Order: sequence, then C-alpha cells, then structure tokens
Amino acid sequence: MSAEGANVELYKLLHEEDPGYGRTSEKLFKLISPLVSAAAPSKVLDFGCGKSTLADRIGKEFGVEFAKYDPAIPEHSKPPQGRFDLIINTDVMEHIPRSEIDGFLKTVKSHSDKAIFNIFIGYASAMLPNGENAHCTVESEDWWADRLRSIFGYCEVVKTNREYDRLFVTWDIGEALRDRYVKAAWRNKKLGNIGNWFKGAAFAVAGRLLAANLLTKADLERRLAGKRVCLVGNSRSLSDHPLGEEIDGHDIVVRINLAPIPNTKTHGYKTDILATSKSVSRSFLKKRAIQEIIWTQPGHKYRMSSWMVRDKKRTFLVARSLLNALRRKVGSRPSNGLIAFEFLKDIGTYQSLTLYGFDFFQSKSLSGHQAVDAVVHDFAAEGRIIRSEIETADPPIRLV
Repeated sequence: MSAEGANVELYKLLHEEDPGYGRTSEKLFKLISPLVSAAAPSKVLDFGCGKSTLADRIGKEFGVEFAKYDPAIPEHSKPPQGRFDLIINTDVMEHIPRSEIDGFLKTVKSHSDKAIFNIFIGYASAMLPNGENAHCTVESEDWWADRLRSIFGYCEVVKTNREYDRLFVTWDIGEALRDRYVKAAWRNKKLGNIGNWFKGAAFAVAGRLLAANLLTKADLERRLAGKRVCLVGNSRSLSDHPLGEEIDGHDIVVRINLAPIPNTKTHGYKTDILATSKSVSRSFLKKRAIQEIIWTQPGHKYRMSSWMVRDKKRTFLVARSLLNALRRKVGSRPSNGLIAFEFLKDIGTYQSLTLYGFDFFQSKSLSGHQAVDAVVHDFAAEGRIIRSEIETADPPIRLV
C-alpha cells in the first residue's frame, strides 16, 4: 500500500488487532516459484509484504537479495529506493482504494517492469475499524488485467484453478512456462476431483455414524420460534441503502454463501446462521460469531469440512427432496438464496421473516462477477416464485 494511501492508518490498526493478519502470501511460494525462476532476478522487492516471510523464503531458496515494504508495518515502512529485477505483490491490490490504484501501479512500475501480482477478486472476511470491508476494490479478472496492462504495457493471467485468487504477470513468460501452469491447473483439478470422490465415500460412512451430531429440523424450529428473522441475500444493490442497523436489529440474521459484507452501514455485520454450499473454516465462524450452518447442497457433501459433521448441533443438511422440488418448480438448478428462503418459509415458527438483498440478479451478485447469461440459475423465475409466495405467507414475509 502506498505510503500516502487513505486506508493505511486503518490497516495499521487491523494488523495490531489481529496478529495473524497479513500472512496469507506465505502460502504462495510454491505457486509463484516457477515465475520467480523464469525472471532470474538478482534483487527482489515484496511490495506490500504485510507480516509475510515470502520474500525471506525467496531470498533463501533462490540466493537473491530481497527487500520488503509495507507502510502499515512499522519495521518495513521505509519506502524502497532504486530499481529491482522483480517485484512481488500478493494480496495487496484489493486493499487499495479505486482512486489510488493507477498511482500505486505507477509507483510499482517505477521500481521494476517485471512484477507478479496475486489479486483476490472477492470480499474479505476481515473488516476495517470504520466498518468497510478490508477488500475495498473488488473487481473481475478482466478489469484487473486491463488496469495492469494500461500501466505496464503488458499483462497476462497465469492459469490456476483457484476460485477467487488471480495471478498476473507483467512480462511474456513464454509458451513453455505458460503450458506448465495450464497442465498444473488441470492436474490439480483432476486430483481434486479424485479427492472429492474419496471424501464423498468417507462421508457416506461417517455420516451415518455421526448423524446424531447434525442439527434436525426440530432443532431449528425451536431456534427460530417467535423470533424476528431476516435473510440477507447478496445482490449488489443492497450497498445503495443504509440498512445495516435495521438488519442487525433482528433476533436472527441468516446470510448466504460466504456472507460478503462490503460495509456494515449497508449490510450490518451480525450473522447467526449461514446457508451455504461452500466449505468454511472454524476461524471464519468464530470471527463472525456464526452459530449454525444450513448446508444447502446435500449432493455435494464432499465439500464440507469434517468438523462440520464432528461438531455437535452445528450443521443442518437440507433434504434432497426440497432441492428436487425446487428444481421442478424453477426449471433449473435453484440458487442458495431460493433454497434458504424455501427452507425458512417451511420452518414457519418465526414471528416474521424479512428479505434483504434480493433483486434476483438485477444488480448482479456480490458472490462473483458473472453476467446473467453465465449463471446456471433462472433468477427471473425465482423472483416470480418468491414474490408470489410472499403474498400468502403466514407468518408474514416482507421483501425489502
């Protein structure tokens, strides 16, 4: 982050409050090592290093001189001087305010024409002290490639199979290395599929043994009984309305997928129940104080972390019959938002249910960057179904 960046003081506070924050790039060594080797540097700069030891390991493994810079880390806050053969910039760009990005990239380029950028294109679980998401610029792969190309003159996306991370380089890495990454991504995906099969088989056995640990519908009926409940969807248009305090005022707040929160002023922060088909960590649940999980895809149990089943009364598995009924009703695969809505409506013990952030893809989704023709859900049909069922709902359901 640039020394004059608007959010530097906020990141200093975040680093002070969370000793583990700013270390994720250490996991990227194996991924970027072939790129570092291809660049054949003598001097490497980790620009925006956080608390990571990535540069230290690169220096040791490749026998090169290295430097570290991050204005939010006191011991690394002195701006770098001179030119470097290669700059590493991992998990930084998404933290830069949009208005500062071009200036930041020009500063990076002033130190080297060769740079490796790892950019996260989704929202963070961490929030800044001012209520904003720690990832203040969340854009698509194409958007970032265009920005980098406009400053460096060249940019290519290096193939990986990670869902939200994107790897960019600012020089032509050549066909051989490019093909190596493509093959590695294919191999990792294949190995992942094999691993998922074994996880599914193991779950089929362990699931029966640990079934008593799972939440039942009766458990959730008691949990929601007489409560004012809200279900928060992931439409981007929710960011246009200061509804955070109203959302958090409910007795029970249910969020979807990875529960992205761009700003607490618009989205609130409270999360009691997570309706998801994505594996989440225990640390994520602890950070967000999430009590229960509604697993919305019974056919994808292999995605579940093992602790979700081991923990007593933590996770509820939506019945396959509900998904099949919704698929017939919609005519396509139902979204997690529709599944969560129908499940809560069926519970019916709450005092009231309010929906926020449901515009049925009119403003796209905070969960990704797909266009409407690239998603597998029929959001128009889902909108018609939900609006129709709200009209006759008892207890009352409100769509904000």
